[in-house]
Amino acid sequence: MLGGATEDGKAAVPLLSRQAGCSETRVQRVRHHVHPAVCFDSALMVPNLKSQDRMGAIKELVDRMHSAGCVVDSLNFLQSVLDRENLESTAMGSGLAFPHARCRSATRLGVAFGVSRDGVDFHTASHPYRVHMICLLAVPASGDGGYLPLLGVLTGALQDRTFRTGLMACRTSDEMYRYFYPSFWEEYVDKTPYLAGK
Repeated sequence: MLGGATEDGKAAVPLLSRQAGCSETRVQRVRHHVHPAVCFDSALMVPNLKSQDRMGAIKELVDRMHSAGCVVDSLNFLQSVLDRENLESTAMGSGLAFPHARCRSATRLGVAFGVSRDGVDFHTASHPYRVHMICLLAVPASGDGGYLPLLGVLTGALQDRTFRTGLMACRTSDEMYRYFYPSFWEEYVDKTPYLAGK
């Protein structure tokens, strides 16, 4: 389990942060290296998506990215994401979807999360079930910016049932952010040499 709650209801320290080599000093170094390069904060966490259709739900996350400065042209980026979805849906098992696009509208590598308890219809014959967790990625047109390691860590974390259950239980953007951090970034930075200073 990557995270959870203690018996008194307080957020538990994620498992990875308690493992060897994950000291508070290390966590601070992770913060220092990650944030300048990757757009990721509580403003990009949506604990209760309002829309139940694919375009509307993705647009909610795109608007968050635009407000955070990850994307300069929200309509262009939204269209790029939808074009990518129309080519091949990113919906997968366990109620997950990873819509993404590489385009000039993305100023930095960005990650936004949305949770839908009612589910979102992604209109795909290969995956007719509703999606309950959407992870939107914005990828700049130039350079990979750690995109592949990021996608790998995201996929691994969100395919863990216990981790998904804990994330779904979060009721605010801040709770979602605290649940992910620092364990998520610890693993991501370790897999991304230029961020870890290796």
